[in-house]
Amino acid sequence: MRCIIEGCERKATTRGLCHSCYITALRLITAGETTWEALAQAGLCGPLMKTPNAFAAAYAKLPPIVKSLPGQTKMFTEEEAVGNSVTEADDTREDECDEVSNS
Repeated sequence: MRCIIEGCERKATTRGLCHSCYITALRLITAGETTWEALAQAGLCGPLMKTPNAFAAAYAKLPPIVKSLPGQTKMFTEEEAVGNSVTEADDTREDECDEVSNS
């Protein structure tokens, strides 16, 4: 299936758009200039598919431990962030390291 945008010959991947046209539409939506609904009414994109793709279906079946692998960014509340701040003891160790490396 080809992209629904007139003059675009690339393969459609999402909402009837090729990757390039989809990204362009997404940027306009993110900037608040339009919505997916308005683009669909104008014939500039297809509807959102209601069924998940194969990857999403497989991911949904994974156990929770796999979904929270180390290295993922965690959002902290303000209270948690204050509890994770650098302490004076940490500052002292850094100063000691600087003195050793400077000698």
